[in-house]
Amino acid sequence: MMRSGMLCVMVSLAAAQAVAQNPRPGSPDAIRAQIEKLQEQLDRQLQDAARGSEEERKMRQLSERMAEADGQPVMVLRAYDLVDLFVPITAYPAMTPKDLTGESEVVFPLASSNLSGFTGAMGGAMGGMGAGGGGFFQIGGGAIAGSDVIVDLQSLRDVIFEMTPGPWDEVDGEGGRIVSLGNTLLVSTTLENQLQVENLLMLLREKWGRPKLLNVEVDWLWLTPEELDELAPIADGSARRVMTREALDSLRNADDEQRPASRSMRIACYNGQTVSQQSLRQIPVVASLTTVMAQEAAGYQPQVRALSDGVIAQVTPLVSRSGKHVDVNLQSLVNDVVLDDPSDYDAQSPRLDRPALRTHRFATTVRAAVGATTLAGGMSHLNAQEAAGNFALYVFVTTFVEEIREAQAPDAPALDEESSEAAKAEEPATSSRTESAPRVGDARDESARELLRSRFDALREQPADPLEVMRRRLVEQSQEIERLTNRMRSESVDVEPKVAPVRERLQRSLDESARKAELESLESRIESLRSIREEALKALQDDG
Repeated sequence: MMRSGMLCVMVSLAAAQAVAQNPRPGSPDAIRAQIEKLQEQLDRQLQDAARGSEEERKMRQLSERMAEADGQPVMVLRAYDLVDLFVPITAYPAMTPKDLTGESEVVFPLASSNLSGFTGAMGGAMGGMGAGGGGFFQIGGGAIAGSDVIVDLQSLRDVIFEMTPGPWDEVDGEGGRIVSLGNTLLVSTTLENQLQVENLLMLLREKWGRPKLLNVEVDWLWLTPEELDELAPIADGSARRVMTREALDSLRNADDEQRPASRSMRIACYNGQTVSQQSLRQIPVVASLTTVMAQEAAGYQPQVRALSDGVIAQVTPLVSRSGKHVDVNLQSLVNDVVLDDPSDYDAQSPRLDRPALRTHRFATTVRAAVGATTLAGGMSHLNAQEAAGNFALYVFVTTFVEEIREAQAPDAPALDEESSEAAKAEEPATSSRTESAPRVGDARDESARELLRSRFDALREQPADPLEVMRRRLVEQSQEIERLTNRMRSESVDVEPKVAPVRERLQRSLDESARKAELESLESRIESLRSIREEALKALQDDG
């Protein structure tokens, strides 16, 4: 009997020890364990940040002493990520197809004369077009037409050289240097110049905003003058003709044998990007003959040329600073080839083809309101069908603008073991739960799961500045502990003895991080004052 009693006691003690080591998920003990684990992580992060700051400070002091020994200014190397300012894209000017002749030519040479090299456009922010927002680099195809809106990487470097005191190696033969690596700008210069570069890039980000993606629609419609006045009237005080979306869709879907076929183009591009589209039928024709002489015979070699029948269009859109209008540079070519009697090849008595080529060539820049179908222009070149209906070809432009933002798709939350177990036990636990006896710290509650998601998302983020890492994590973890404390207080659980020491340590850590940030700021100011003092002493010596 005594032996069985001792066995029961031992089993009870083992069960109690197991419960103590593995508390129920969502219980006060489990929450305390999470807080203690969080505090351990916080202590390790503070130690790592302190070691990193100390090593960085020692390296900076060593470089400063070496520079002072050589009598040279202290150089600081920084990398500036420009991916939010510049989108790497390519210009696609309209080119004739080379499928039949093997040669390709620029369709609009005047508009494409500026498309060359490694250049970039800043959406007109620094040009005379009055457009802004969403700059980019053109890679492998050049920039948009119009030199007043072209800003390449070298131009950005020149602006930095002009707007900062220097000296720079490329300008003065000595001093700092700027090297580009993709969308990253590597700058080695004094701390004062680095601050100037940061302010300049901050100003550009403020003025240009985010890159923009556009959808441009171009429609070639055959209308009579009366239909144009009815469907796209000129509003009072306006120079533009605007057509409703319903009228445009009805004309696109119209089945009228008396009316020539309409054409439509839709293309997506970046703000300021030059893009083109073509829908063609190539027709080979004998354009000329070359005499070929032999010893006892003569013949002719035909020179074949391919004529394009269809539509070629090239557009360059620029969004205004307000984002409500788009300036569209539009180049359009509509060809209609009529070849009544194509020639048969005969080397002894050849003949040339005499095709009839009707061309509608159109080039303009029009300002269109976003989402509005605006008339860009029109012309008539009547054949029998057009003359019978008194039709003329009109070109309409419609634009839509989207501001590009980083994707905010949430990652799957990385829950800890306690939360995973709580999630697995959700259905059985719910069946035994009653409204009169709520469980303390129930991890199945949506707010608790959201809290854990935010905590582990914050732990995964790694900003570049160690002081910023430490400060942000201290604030977030302090807020989390306060939320857990308030939750447990609402369940009538006394957690103040456990939480108070943790709160005090967090507050001390916050104060320490604030002092470190202030110290960094003071060091930066001292360095700037030291540079100004050296320049003043040098100026006094030169005057003396």
